[in-house]
Amino acid sequence: MPHGISNTTVKGAKHESSRVLNRIDPVRTINKSANKTSADLVAKQITYVKLHILGSEAERAFQLIGRAIRMAGYEHAESIDKMITKTNTNNPIEIRKGSGYEKSDALVIKHGLSSGVDFDCAGNVLSKERTTNHLAMQGFLVNKSNHLLASVKNHSGSLVCQSLDRQSRIQNTVLMNGVQIFNVEELNQSTKQGQRAFRVKLGLTDGASVLRVYEHTFTTRNLPCFFMGNFFAFGLLIEHCVFRALDDIACDGITNN
Repeated sequence: MPHGISNTTVKGAKHESSRVLNRIDPVRTINKSANKTSADLVAKQITYVKLHILGSEAERAFQLIGRAIRMAGYEHAESIDKMITKTNTNNPIEIRKGSGYEKSDALVIKHGLSSGVDFDCAGNVLSKERTTNHLAMQGFLVNKSNHLLASVKNHSGSLVCQSLDRQSRIQNTVLMNGVQIFNVEELNQSTKQGQRAFRVKLGLTDGASVLRVYEHTFTTRNLPCFFMGNFFAFGLLIEHCVFRALDDIACDGITNN
């Protein structure tokens, strides 16, 4: 060691040099920033993919639920005479509030069969054997799930589609998992006849950190535009609803002279 320089002085100089290098090292700073940015991008990408999957699931559920609501109350044109002679007291759409898992709602829909090929909410072909009193049934509700997405923390369940088998027994088909919210509300409940509108709310989760709530409004197309008890004879004007297709209703005034 050179004369006049103590060990303490040398150690202090080394420490100061190291501290300065650490403070101004641009490579280390850039690497830390790049790693943080990459982690953020990966997390955002994962969230984006999850939301895309949940959105696709919600769209599929709304397609099935909307199709069933539009079919509610449908009767084939050949059944009109039977409808006139016998009052159908079955409610074509029934909302069972809080009857599902975690106080979610249940939706039950009844309709007749068309002259073509009809499908239930699970995509299976409907037939006369799968009806009760000539009416097919489609139901939607949330049941407790055994899937990995269902945990004690998120309380998610499975969206179930109900239909009748060939022995007219109710059968359940799981449509999707990770359902936290299933709520059905009828709009303008004061309307006693004609078409009805329903707002369906569906909350889906990935089972961890993502929860997205979707909402859609559907309107019936095939409900009768009259009550059976409003048929009168002796020259009164009556409303006769002719069901020509699943998506069309024509109401013609018929006068008996």
